[in-house]
Amino acid sequence: MLVEWEAALAADHPFRKAADALLFYSHGATDVEDTTIQRHAVAVGELVSQEWMYGSTEDISEILRHRATRDLDTKRPLIYASTDAHASNRFVDETWNAKWKMTNGIRVWCIDKKTGKTIHIGGEFTWGDCMEVRRRFESLAELGVLPLDGDYGNGLIAQVALLTDGLDWIAEYVLTLFPDAVYVLDPYHVLEHVSDAAHKAFPKEPKKARAIIQRAKTALGQRVRRPRQLVRKGTRKKNQRRRRSGFDGSGQRLLDDVLLPLLSAAKHGKKRITQAIAYVERNVYRLDYGNVRTRGIQLGSWAMESFHRTASQVRLKRAGCHWTAEVAQAILNLRLLTLAGRWDAFWGTHPLMQLDCAGGSA
Repeated sequence: MLVEWEAALAADHPFRKAADALLFYSHGATDVEDTTIQRHAVAVGELVSQEWMYGSTEDISEILRHRATRDLDTKRPLIYASTDAHASNRFVDETWNAKWKMTNGIRVWCIDKKTGKTIHIGGEFTWGDCMEVRRRFESLAELGVLPLDGDYGNGLIAQVALLTDGLDWIAEYVLTLFPDAVYVLDPYHVLEHVSDAAHKAFPKEPKKARAIIQRAKTALGQRVRRPRQLVRKGTRKKNQRRRRSGFDGSGQRLLDDVLLPLLSAAKHGKKRITQAIAYVERNVYRLDYGNVRTRGIQLGSWAMESFHRTASQVRLKRAGCHWTAEVAQAILNLRLLTLAGRWDAFWGTHPLMQLDCAGGSA
Protein backbone atom coordinates (compact mmCIF):
# COMPACT_ATOMS: atom_id res chain seq x y z
CA MET A 1 0.00 0.00 0.00
CA LEU A 2 2.87 2.37 0.76
CA VAL A 3 4.36 1.87 -2.70
CA GLU A 4 0.96 2.60 -4.26
CA TRP A 5 0.68 5.85 -2.31
CA GLU A 6 4.21 6.80 -3.29
CA ALA A 7 3.43 6.21 -6.97
CA ALA A 8 0.12 8.09 -6.79
CA LEU A 9 1.67 11.14 -5.12
CA ALA A 10 4.73 11.15 -7.38
CA ALA A 11 2.47 11.16 -10.44
CA ASP A 12 0.93 14.48 -9.38
CA HIS A 13 3.54 16.23 -7.23
CA PRO A 14 7.30 16.86 -7.12
CA PHE A 15 9.05 14.11 -5.21
CA ARG A 16 9.90 16.36 -2.26
CA LYS A 17 6.27 17.43 -1.87
CA ALA A 18 5.17 13.81 -2.19
CA ALA A 19 7.46 12.94 0.72
CA ASP A 20 6.03 15.81 2.78
CA ALA A 21 2.49 14.69 1.99
CA LEU A 22 3.19 11.13 3.15
CA LEU A 23 4.68 12.44 6.38
CA PHE A 24 1.71 14.75 6.99
CA TYR A 25 -1.11 12.33 6.20
CA SER A 26 0.50 9.50 8.20
CA HIS A 27 0.91 11.86 11.19
CA GLY A 28 4.65 11.32 11.13
CA ALA A 29 4.48 7.53 11.00
CA THR A 30 5.84 7.36 7.44
CA ASP A 31 9.01 9.29 6.70
CA VAL A 32 10.25 8.42 3.21
CA GLU A 33 13.04 10.26 1.40
CA ASP A 34 12.16 11.93 -1.88
CA THR A 35 14.86 9.90 -3.65
CA THR A 36 13.20 6.71 -2.40
CA ILE A 37 9.82 7.87 -3.68
CA GLN A 38 11.40 8.64 -7.04
CA ARG A 39 13.01 5.21 -7.21
CA HIS A 40 9.79 3.41 -6.29
CA ALA A 41 7.63 5.51 -8.64
CA VAL A 42 9.97 4.91 -11.55
CA ALA A 43 10.05 1.17 -10.84
CA VAL A 44 6.25 1.02 -10.86
CA GLY A 45 5.90 3.35 -13.85
CA GLU A 46 8.16 1.13 -15.92
CA LEU A 47 5.68 -1.72 -15.37
CA VAL A 48 2.81 0.25 -16.92
CA SER A 49 2.67 -1.13 -20.45
CA GLN A 50 0.85 0.49 -23.36
CA GLU A 51 -2.36 -1.47 -22.90
CA TRP A 52 -2.86 -0.06 -19.38
CA MET A 53 -2.87 3.51 -20.68
CA TYR A 54 -6.04 2.90 -22.70
CA GLY A 55 -9.49 1.67 -21.84
CA SER A 56 -10.19 -2.01 -22.19
CA THR A 57 -11.64 -3.19 -25.50
CA GLU A 58 -14.89 -4.04 -23.68
CA ASP A 59 -15.19 -0.49 -22.31
CA ILE A 60 -14.33 1.05 -25.68
CA SER A 61 -16.97 -1.06 -27.44
CA GLU A 62 -19.54 -0.03 -24.83
CA ILE A 63 -18.75 3.64 -25.36
CA LEU A 64 -18.95 3.34 -29.13
CA ARG A 65 -22.27 1.49 -29.03
CA HIS A 66 -24.09 3.70 -26.57
CA ARG A 67 -22.37 7.03 -25.95
CA ALA A 68 -20.30 8.18 -28.93
CA THR A 69 -21.53 10.56 -31.62
CA ARG A 70 -22.06 9.07 -35.07
CA ASP A 71 -20.96 9.84 -38.59
CA LEU A 72 -24.14 11.16 -40.20
CA ASP A 73 -23.02 9.71 -43.53
CA THR A 74 -22.01 6.15 -42.61
CA LYS A 75 -24.06 6.02 -39.34
CA ARG A 76 -21.01 4.55 -37.63
CA PRO A 77 -19.85 5.66 -34.18
CA LEU A 78 -16.97 8.12 -34.37
CA ILE A 79 -13.65 7.53 -32.70
CA TYR A 80 -10.97 10.20 -32.95
CA ALA A 81 -7.19 9.96 -32.77
CA SER A 82 -4.35 12.43 -33.02
CA THR A 83 -0.63 12.79 -32.50
CA ASP A 84 1.34 15.90 -31.67
CA ALA A 85 4.59 16.87 -29.96
CA HIS A 86 5.63 19.32 -27.29
CA ALA A 87 9.01 20.27 -25.87
CA SER A 88 10.23 19.48 -22.37
CA ASN A 89 13.44 19.91 -20.40
CA ARG A 90 15.08 16.58 -21.06
CA PHE A 91 18.66 15.40 -20.74
CA VAL A 92 19.72 14.33 -24.26
CA ASP A 93 23.13 13.23 -25.50
CA GLU A 94 24.86 14.21 -22.25
CA THR A 95 23.55 17.78 -22.28
CA TRP A 96 20.54 19.79 -21.10
CA ASN A 97 20.92 22.09 -24.12
CA ALA A 98 19.91 19.58 -26.77
CA LYS A 99 17.76 21.01 -29.56
CA TRP A 100 15.86 17.74 -29.94
CA LYS A 101 13.91 17.06 -26.77
CA MET A 102 10.35 16.62 -28.01
CA THR A 103 7.91 14.11 -26.64
CA ASN A 104 5.30 12.86 -29.09
CA GLY A 105 1.82 12.41 -27.68
CA ILE A 106 -0.95 10.13 -28.94
CA ARG A 107 -4.56 10.45 -27.84
CA VAL A 108 -7.74 8.49 -28.67
CA TRP A 109 -11.16 9.86 -27.73
CA CYS A 110 -14.87 10.05 -28.51
CA ILE A 111 -17.46 12.79 -28.11
CA ASP A 112 -20.45 12.17 -25.84
CA LYS A 113 -23.59 12.48 -27.96
CA LYS A 114 -25.64 13.83 -25.05
CA THR A 115 -23.27 16.29 -23.42
CA GLY A 116 -20.78 17.05 -26.19
CA LYS A 117 -17.91 16.44 -23.79
CA THR A 118 -14.75 14.53 -24.59
CA ILE A 119 -14.69 10.87 -23.57
CA HIS A 120 -11.06 9.96 -22.98
CA ILE A 121 -10.25 6.53 -24.40
CA GLY A 122 -6.54 6.68 -23.68
CA GLY A 123 -3.21 8.14 -24.64
CA GLU A 124 0.55 7.96 -24.26
CA PHE A 125 3.79 9.84 -24.77
CA THR A 126 7.02 8.65 -26.33
CA TRP A 127 10.44 10.21 -26.75
CA GLY A 128 10.84 8.20 -29.93
CA ASP A 129 10.90 9.47 -33.52
CA CYS A 130 8.27 9.26 -36.26
CA MET A 131 8.87 5.55 -36.82
CA GLU A 132 8.27 4.92 -33.12
CA VAL A 133 4.97 6.84 -33.29
CA ARG A 134 3.94 4.68 -36.24
CA ARG A 135 4.86 1.55 -34.30
CA ARG A 136 2.73 2.71 -31.37
CA PHE A 137 -0.30 3.13 -33.65
CA GLU A 138 0.30 -0.33 -35.11
CA SER A 139 0.44 -1.70 -31.57
CA LEU A 140 -2.87 0.01 -30.73
CA ALA A 141 -4.42 -1.79 -33.67
CA GLU A 142 -3.04 -5.13 -32.45
CA LEU A 143 -4.43 -4.48 -28.96
CA GLY A 144 -7.87 -3.73 -30.42
CA VAL A 145 -7.87 -0.16 -29.08
CA LEU A 146 -7.86 1.46 -32.53
CA PRO A 147 -8.34 -1.08 -35.36
CA LEU A 148 -6.94 0.16 -38.65
CA ASP A 149 -10.29 -0.53 -40.37
CA GLY A 150 -12.41 0.47 -37.37
CA ASP A 151 -13.75 -3.08 -36.94
CA TYR A 152 -14.15 -3.88 -33.22
CA GLY A 153 -15.89 -7.20 -33.86
CA ASN A 154 -19.41 -8.43 -33.14
CA GLY A 155 -20.78 -6.19 -35.87
CA LEU A 156 -19.36 -2.97 -34.40
CA ILE A 157 -17.54 -0.91 -37.01
CA ALA A 158 -16.44 2.58 -36.04
CA GLN A 159 -15.52 5.50 -38.26
CA VAL A 160 -11.96 6.54 -37.45
CA ALA A 161 -11.20 10.26 -37.77
CA LEU A 162 -7.59 11.48 -37.60
CA LEU A 163 -7.23 15.13 -36.53
CA THR A 164 -3.64 16.35 -36.82
CA ASP A 165 -1.45 19.20 -37.98
CA GLY A 166 0.17 19.29 -41.40
CA LEU A 167 3.62 17.84 -40.72
CA ASP A 168 4.71 15.67 -43.62
CA TRP A 169 5.83 12.76 -41.44
CA ILE A 170 2.33 12.41 -39.95
CA ALA A 171 0.83 12.02 -43.41
CA GLU A 172 3.53 9.55 -44.43
CA TYR A 173 3.85 7.38 -41.33
CA VAL A 174 0.47 7.65 -39.56
CA LEU A 175 -2.33 8.48 -41.98
CA THR A 176 -1.30 5.75 -44.39
CA LEU A 177 -2.05 3.15 -41.71
CA PHE A 178 -5.77 4.04 -41.80
CA PRO A 179 -7.00 3.88 -45.42
CA ASP A 180 -10.68 4.19 -44.48
CA ALA A 181 -10.28 7.03 -41.98
CA VAL A 182 -11.46 10.62 -42.31
CA TYR A 183 -8.43 12.93 -42.43
CA VAL A 184 -8.79 16.44 -41.02
CA LEU A 185 -6.17 19.18 -40.76
CA ASP A 186 -6.90 21.57 -37.91
CA PRO A 187 -7.93 24.96 -39.43
CA TYR A 188 -5.82 26.79 -36.86
CA HIS A 189 -2.61 25.39 -38.37
CA VAL A 190 -3.68 26.38 -41.87
CA LEU A 191 -4.42 29.93 -40.80
CA GLU A 192 -1.01 30.12 -39.09
CA HIS A 193 0.64 29.63 -42.48
CA VAL A 194 -1.67 32.12 -44.19
CA SER A 195 -1.09 34.72 -41.46
CA ASP A 196 2.68 34.41 -41.70
CA ALA A 197 2.56 34.68 -45.50
CA ALA A 198 0.25 37.71 -45.36
CA HIS A 199 2.51 39.59 -42.95
CA LYS A 200 5.55 38.75 -45.08
CA ALA A 201 3.71 40.07 -48.14
CA PHE A 202 2.74 43.32 -46.43
CA PRO A 203 5.40 43.87 -43.74
CA LYS A 204 4.52 47.55 -43.24
CA GLU A 205 0.78 47.35 -43.91
CA PRO A 206 -0.86 45.34 -41.10
CA LYS A 207 -4.36 46.27 -42.23
CA LYS A 208 -3.81 44.62 -45.60
CA ALA A 209 -2.37 41.55 -43.90
CA ARG A 210 -5.41 41.31 -41.62
CA ALA A 211 -7.68 41.64 -44.66
CA ILE A 212 -5.93 38.69 -46.29
CA ILE A 213 -6.36 36.63 -43.15
CA GLN A 214 -10.05 37.47 -43.03
CA ARG A 215 -10.46 36.43 -46.67
CA ALA A 216 -8.72 33.15 -45.81
CA LYS A 217 -11.21 32.54 -43.00
CA THR A 218 -14.06 33.23 -45.42
CA ALA A 219 -12.59 30.83 -47.99
CA LEU A 220 -12.35 28.14 -45.32
CA GLY A 221 -15.97 28.86 -44.48
CA GLN A 222 -15.61 30.43 -41.05
CA ARG A 223 -18.84 32.32 -40.54
CA VAL A 224 -19.50 34.77 -37.75
CA ARG A 225 -23.08 35.12 -36.60
CA ARG A 226 -24.62 38.53 -36.15
CA PRO A 227 -23.24 40.06 -32.95
CA ARG A 228 -25.46 39.86 -29.91
CA GLN A 229 -25.49 43.13 -28.03
CA LEU A 230 -25.42 43.00 -24.28
CA VAL A 231 -26.14 45.99 -22.05
CA ARG A 232 -23.96 46.09 -18.99
CA LYS A 233 -25.72 46.79 -15.74
CA GLY A 234 -25.68 50.45 -14.71
CA THR A 235 -24.48 51.83 -18.05
CA ARG A 236 -25.68 52.34 -21.60
CA LYS A 237 -22.46 51.07 -23.07
CA LYS A 238 -23.06 48.01 -25.19
CA ASN A 239 -20.81 45.06 -25.51
CA GLN A 240 -20.72 42.91 -28.62
CA ARG A 241 -20.15 39.19 -28.34
CA ARG A 242 -19.37 37.26 -31.49
CA ARG A 243 -20.14 33.58 -31.70
CA ARG A 244 -18.24 31.61 -34.30
CA SER A 245 -20.10 28.85 -36.10
CA GLY A 246 -17.10 26.91 -37.38
CA PHE A 247 -15.63 26.19 -40.80
CA ASP A 248 -17.41 24.74 -43.83
CA GLY A 249 -15.20 25.79 -46.76
CA SER A 250 -12.32 24.01 -48.46
CA GLY A 251 -8.61 24.16 -49.15
CA GLN A 252 -9.24 24.58 -52.86
CA ARG A 253 -11.21 27.76 -52.22
CA LEU A 254 -8.35 29.01 -50.07
CA LEU A 255 -5.93 28.45 -52.95
CA ASP A 256 -8.14 29.95 -55.65
CA ASP A 257 -9.54 32.91 -53.74
CA VAL A 258 -6.65 33.92 -51.50
CA LEU A 259 -3.19 32.41 -51.88
CA LEU A 260 -2.76 32.29 -55.66
CA PRO A 261 -4.04 35.87 -56.12
CA LEU A 262 -1.80 36.97 -53.24
CA LEU A 263 1.25 35.46 -54.97
CA SER A 264 0.49 37.45 -58.11
CA ALA A 265 -0.18 40.73 -56.32
CA ALA A 266 2.46 40.74 -53.58
CA LYS A 267 5.80 42.49 -54.03
CA HIS A 268 7.35 40.98 -50.93
CA GLY A 269 7.42 37.58 -49.27
CA LYS A 270 6.86 35.55 -52.43
CA LYS A 271 8.98 32.70 -51.07
CA ARG A 272 6.85 32.45 -47.93
CA ILE A 273 3.64 32.66 -49.96
CA THR A 274 4.89 29.87 -52.21
CA GLN A 275 5.59 27.76 -49.13
CA ALA A 276 2.05 28.36 -47.84
CA ILE A 277 0.63 27.36 -51.24
CA ALA A 278 2.69 24.17 -51.25
CA TYR A 279 1.51 23.41 -47.69
CA VAL A 280 -2.15 23.74 -48.65
CA GLU A 281 -1.70 21.79 -51.90
CA ARG A 282 -0.08 18.88 -50.00
CA ASN A 283 -2.94 18.79 -47.54
CA VAL A 284 -5.91 19.80 -49.67
CA TYR A 285 -7.47 16.35 -49.22
CA ARG A 286 -7.69 17.11 -45.49
CA LEU A 287 -9.31 20.51 -45.96
CA ASP A 288 -12.77 19.56 -47.19
CA TYR A 289 -14.33 21.17 -44.13
CA GLY A 290 -17.80 21.48 -45.61
CA ASN A 291 -18.14 17.74 -46.14
CA VAL A 292 -16.62 16.93 -42.75
CA ARG A 293 -18.98 19.26 -40.89
CA THR A 294 -21.97 17.86 -42.80
CA ARG A 295 -21.03 14.43 -41.49
CA GLY A 296 -21.00 15.72 -37.91
CA ILE A 297 -17.25 15.28 -37.45
CA GLN A 298 -15.31 17.78 -35.37
CA LEU A 299 -12.54 19.78 -37.04
CA GLY A 300 -10.30 21.06 -34.28
CA SER A 301 -7.55 19.08 -32.56
CA TRP A 302 -8.20 20.84 -29.25
CA ALA A 303 -8.61 17.48 -27.52
CA MET A 304 -4.99 16.69 -28.38
CA GLU A 305 -3.76 20.13 -27.31
CA SER A 306 -5.54 19.94 -23.97
CA PHE A 307 -4.10 16.44 -23.48
CA HIS A 308 -0.60 17.92 -23.51
CA ARG A 309 -1.61 20.21 -20.68
CA THR A 310 -3.45 17.79 -18.41
CA ALA A 311 -1.40 14.64 -19.01
CA SER A 312 2.10 16.03 -19.27
CA GLN A 313 2.80 19.70 -18.78
CA VAL A 314 1.18 20.25 -15.37
CA ARG A 315 3.63 17.69 -13.95
CA LEU A 316 6.71 17.91 -16.14
CA LYS A 317 6.82 21.63 -16.91
CA ARG A 318 7.35 22.98 -13.42
CA ALA A 319 9.88 25.61 -12.44
CA GLY A 320 13.36 24.15 -12.32
CA CYS A 321 12.32 20.66 -13.44
CA HIS A 322 14.73 18.74 -15.66
CA TRP A 323 14.18 15.12 -16.58
CA THR A 324 15.98 12.07 -17.79
CA ALA A 325 13.99 10.14 -20.35
CA GLU A 326 13.52 7.16 -18.03
CA VAL A 327 12.12 9.09 -15.07
CA ALA A 328 9.92 11.31 -17.24
CA GLN A 329 8.49 8.31 -19.09
CA ALA A 330 7.70 6.48 -15.85
CA ILE A 331 5.88 9.49 -14.38
CA LEU A 332 3.94 9.98 -17.61
CA ASN A 333 2.94 6.31 -17.59
CA LEU A 334 1.55 6.65 -14.06
CA ARG A 335 -0.44 9.75 -15.01
CA LEU A 336 -1.84 8.12 -18.14
CA LEU A 337 -2.80 5.05 -16.16
CA THR A 338 -4.91 7.30 -13.93
CA LEU A 339 -6.46 9.22 -16.84
CA ALA A 340 -7.48 5.94 -18.48
CA GLY A 341 -9.39 5.03 -15.30
CA ARG A 342 -7.43 1.81 -14.82
CA TRP A 343 -5.45 2.54 -11.68
CA ASP A 344 -7.40 0.16 -9.43
CA ALA A 345 -7.44 -2.57 -12.08
CA PHE A 346 -3.67 -2.29 -12.51
CA TRP A 347 -2.95 -2.58 -8.79
CA GLY A 348 -5.50 -5.33 -8.38
CA THR A 349 -4.21 -7.63 -11.11
CA HIS A 350 -0.56 -6.81 -11.80
CA PRO A 351 2.06 -9.03 -10.07
CA LEU A 352 3.46 -6.07 -8.16
CA MET A 353 4.42 -8.28 -5.22
CA GLN A 354 7.37 -9.42 -7.32
CA LEU A 355 8.60 -5.86 -7.71
CA ASP A 356 12.00 -5.22 -6.15
CA CYS A 357 11.75 -1.49 -5.44
CA ALA A 358 15.19 -1.42 -3.89
CA GLY A 359 16.68 -2.27 -7.26
CA GLY A 360 14.54 0.06 -9.35
CA SER A 361 16.22 2.56 -11.64
CA ALA A 362 16.18 6.25 -10.83
